[in-house]
Amino acid sequence: MVKKGSSFAKIGAIILSVVMGLGLMGVGVSYWSESLIISGTVETGTWGVQLSEEIDCYTDPLSDNISCSVTGNVLGVAIISPYVGVHYYCEFDLDNAGTIPVKVQSADVDPVDPMTLPAGVEVEVTDMTGGDLVGIQIDGGQTLAGTVYVYLSNDTSQGTDFDFTVTFTSIIWNQ
Repeated sequence: MVKKGSSFAKIGAIILSVVMGLGLMGVGVSYWSESLIISGTVETGTWGVQLSEEIDCYTDPLSDNISCSVTGNVLGVAIISPYVGVHYYCEFDLDNAGTIPVKVQSADVDPVDPMTLPAGVEVEVTDMTGGDLVGIQIDGGQTLAGTVYVYLSNDTSQGTDFDFTVTFTSIIWNQ
């Protein structure tokens, strides 16, 4: 006949000794381990897109009816006493002084004085090949050459000065 409770007592004693053994092993391992805390800074690069201070503004035929200025990523253009049939140009360089590639997101033309461009004035912002400037990638340390082209159609009233700005916006891009 089997004694009552003896097999359960043996199994219970085995389970208890396994749990105690594992607990003691955890205490022992914790005395042998150390925590290591590492702190630091990760830099992925710099982003710095701006217009070059070297701007070449001219007309065809030649006159001095155009002036340009640069402030950061904004190109200011003033047309003085414009005449129909004269082509106005502003050649610029958009520099990526950073290390991260960027893409030109927009080149927004905003009239300054008067608040709207006169009727018949056409403004185009292109790369040097005449293609669309928006969407072009500029790698770190590289330059994108472009042109602002202003044309006055026959509908434009001659002799009325006007100013506008071109604001260049870029985004981080790596493809």
